[in-house]
Amino acid sequence: MGRETTTTSGDARLVFATTTSVPTGATNRIAGDELAYNAIARGVMERFGISVNDLHQFADERVSEFQKPSNVHYTEAGNRLFAERVAAVIHGLL
Repeated sequence: MGRETTTTSGDARLVFATTTSVPTGATNRIAGDELAYNAIARGVMERFGISVNDLHQFADERVSEFQKPSNVHYTEAGNRLFAERVAAVIHGLL
């Protein structure tokens, strides 16, 4: 990521979405690792002036409603909510 990624044609803009929560018991994952990944990624995005859609915070406010137990995936209703959030963030940047 870096110069190659930030070079776009036309009026295209990049938006990075943070990784959502990794719950305890998720297969092949370590709960809390996403915090370190997101912190590193935020630093890179800031360095290159790339917008960040904080899906981690957005999801954490609703995790008990929409995240499948011991799983990094969300219910269909949760996925729809994420889609609305992503669309809203992109729309706000247009």
